[in-house]
Amino acid sequence: MRPFALLCVLVLLAGCGGSRTFARPTLAPLGDAYSCGVNQLKELGYTLELDDPVGRVAQGRREITGFVESVRRGAARAGGAVTRGIAGGSRTRYDELTISV
Repeated sequence: MRPFALLCVLVLLAGCGGSRTFARPTLAPLGDAYSCGVNQLKELGYTLELDDPVGRVAQGRREITGFVESVRRGAARAGGAVTRGIAGGSRTRYDELTISV
């Protein structure tokens, strides 16, 4: 039973990896590629937090939603109620996406 539990823990920790970087060459002019990336961020529901057309860097952010996130928030509220606020409260989590051309 212990090896199975250890395997489960390792699988869970593997899913908590850091950020991912993807690089792709483009045949389009850099300005057009940047504009396309910014438009894609907006279409995917991200709000632009950083828009630097000179440095060609954009960063978007959107709130994480869904069933699992609702359960996590409920558990955070319950923990805050039990500990009377000592454990902190509900925190909003975000998904961030950065584009650099």
